Amino acid sequence: MNEKLKNLLDSKEFVFLDGAMGNMLQVTADYEGDIPEMVNIADPWSVMNIHTIYSEVGADIVYTNTFAANSIKLAGSGHSVEEIVKAAVENAREGVFGDALVALNIGSLGLSEDCFDYDTAYDMYKEIVTAGKDADIISIEYLTSLDDAKAAVLAAKENSDKPVFVSMKFEENMLTPDGISPENVVSALEELKVDAIGVNSSADPEKLYQIFDKICAVTSLPVIAKPNAGKPDPETGEYSMEPEEFALHCAKLTELGVKIFGGGCGTVPAHIAALAFVFENIKYHPYNK
Repeated sequence: MNEKLKNLLDSKEFVFLDGAMGNMLQVTADYEGDIPEMVNIADPWSVMNIHTIYSEVGADIVYTNTFAANSIKLAGSGHSVEEIVKAAVENAREGVFGDALVALNIGSLGLSEDCFDYDTAYDMYKEIVTAGKDADIISIEYLTSLDDAKAAVLAAKENSDKPVFVSMKFEENMLTPDGISPENVVSALEELKVDAIGVNSSADPEKLYQIFDKICAVTSLPVIAKPNAGKPDPETGEYSMEPEEFALHCAKLTELGVKIFGGGCGTVPAHIAALAFVFENIKYHPYNK
């Protein structure tokens, strides 16, 4: 863990991440296409503005617009992984307000279990990590398998000296899609020496309580909660959980020792602002074992 992150964690009761990038791009970016990461080049000012807004309302760490900036997703786009990732990090640096840190956001490659190849995955993650070397943190999220996590974390650790966050996806049965329990996820990720562990975009904060209970009970690492704002309406696509309700449910997770909070699908700056407001008088305490 580098000094920037350590100082942030030590100086604040809770650390706040930003919310969803995709939701904001849909309403603010001047770009048509199905690859949101292309907006980093097509309309960089919109991306910078999103980073500015999130950091102004309370985000201590903003995530680059690079969730799917890998060689599979960008094939045929006319731009390389290096071009997109470098532009995204620059946009975040230009856009952040105050002392907010920049996290290189890396999503799962989406390789199915049948065609997963460790060496291929490692090389793809390495390409992203190397291109994003100017970020402060590497955040790998929405991972669905420990094989994928191992490839991503080792690519980060072996090709960068930046802190590494890892957030996994969990199903309603409280297991990852590849059938791993929260306790075993923690064990595996701690063995890989990650700097923070969490859950993102699996469900709303209320439904994730039991999963966080299991995670916090077995780790001393900082724990990340980045839940969705409820469920999307099948007709309008709008998410059901209003900012205050979202923040109040997240506040219950502080009882378990969760330290880092942000927003997944359906969250916007108002959700992050609500977190900062609701958490104002809450003190951090570790899990009461």
